[in-house]
Amino acid sequence: MSPIKSVFLDTDIGDDIDDALALAMLLNSPEVDLLGISTVHGEVETRSRIAAAMLEEWNRRQIPVCNGFGQPYNKNPRTGFVQYQGRILRGRLEFESIIRQPLIRFMSQRIKSAGRPVILLGIGPLTNIARLIQADPAISGCLSEIVLMGAGINRIEWNFEMDPEAADIVMRAGLPVRLIPVNITEKSVMDRDVLHALRDSEHSAHNMLYELVCHWQEIHNSDLPILHDPLAVGAILRPDLFQFQPMAINVNLDPAVNARGYSSAKSDPRSSIQACVLCDYEGFSGLYRNITLAPPRTDAALRAPRKKPVAT
Repeated sequence: MSPIKSVFLDTDIGDDIDDALALAMLLNSPEVDLLGISTVHGEVETRSRIAAAMLEEWNRRQIPVCNGFGQPYNKNPRTGFVQYQGRILRGRLEFESIIRQPLIRFMSQRIKSAGRPVILLGIGPLTNIARLIQADPAISGCLSEIVLMGAGINRIEWNFEMDPEAADIVMRAGLPVRLIPVNITEKSVMDRDVLHALRDSEHSAHNMLYELVCHWQEIHNSDLPILHDPLAVGAILRPDLFQFQPMAINVNLDPAVNARGYSSAKSDPRSSIQACVLCDYEGFSGLYRNITLAPPRTDAALRAPRKKPVAT
């Protein structure tokens, strides 16, 4: 077995489905010690509840979840989509995993108390991570790396677009970053038989993941999820499936020049940012399937499957 990796997750779970798919991978990976989860952008309270509901289904209530910053540095958040995946809450408001604590204190304490270098995994807008770097510069000494799903190589991408100032702060921080850009992630799509296996599984955690996909399908044209965020998890678990090059990433903040959040990249051997340029998609697909469809790690006593909605 690979050495245990301590991971802290920062996520905007609840909009696109790939955050929930990535969280399921982390929960089902025996080599991952998930230290905590922070939510970011817009309706962070509902996002935290979705994450906490998943933790309960995987019997992982000991992993704490904390509301992060809903407000980007210099724009209004996009809202109104988290309500669809939020249907899995069935009106429930309270979860024991959710910690009522200032976000920066929560992140700092969880990371600094890990006892080993921590991988900070960001799969949403970078507001929380940028504010952590600014408020607690010493945190850099506790991180082995920051792994991000975000940016595009000379194009616009959602996570950077939603908080360009935050993305700029992180890209300029000089910290070791491995970046999985949308140019790479957009080519990886969930196989239909994986979706059907989640639907037909005897494990309630799998059924919940299937239900989340069904709610996501209601507001998206594609019926099969693109595995943007799971690829970032894959880069942590199997770095041999990815090729990286050092690149300087510039985030545009001037609307007169280009779209705000547009990221331009150029090769730079001095850069601390390693951007993914190639991926073994077949190898990743096998990894994703094996982890996602494995029996949930702590689901020893099977519970009744959830009522299954209809998906294509």
